[in-house]
Amino acid sequence: MLTIYQQPITQPDRGERTERTVEAELAAIAAEIAARLDEMESIKLMSGGALVSKFAACRSISPVAFRMTLQLLSGNVLPLLSYADRAAARGVSKQTVYLETKNELERVRHIFPQLVLALEVMRRNALSHEDPTSNADSLRD
Repeated sequence: MLTIYQQPITQPDRGERTERTVEAELAAIAAEIAARLDEMESIKLMSGGALVSKFAACRSISPVAFRMTLQLLSGNVLPLLSYADRAAARGVSKQTVYLETKNELERVRHIFPQLVLALEVMRRNALSHEDPTSNADSLRD
């Protein structure tokens, strides 16, 4: 059974597999987001409204940057790591994908500067773990 603040919005699960309605799924996601925003407000980290405003600004500047921001904040670093795969899937060069990603991150930087700095560090760390010779190469003169 799916609840929002302990109020049921779906029927109890009695063992049979029932499909969740789109409305119930949206309500569950909205409830999760609302709970986290309320948590932010209560511990005075940042205004939940300010965060929502930043997301809205990011979305209005660039839907691609918005999607990338959501993916990266949720732990999916593939938008930063898979230039070759993304280039092959689209039939463009890795340089094209790199430049597009760089441009989108610059758009995000205006709204979430700390996020972009953290992402740059994550990318460097991930790349150094992917290529075992990178650390050895940096030690050479």
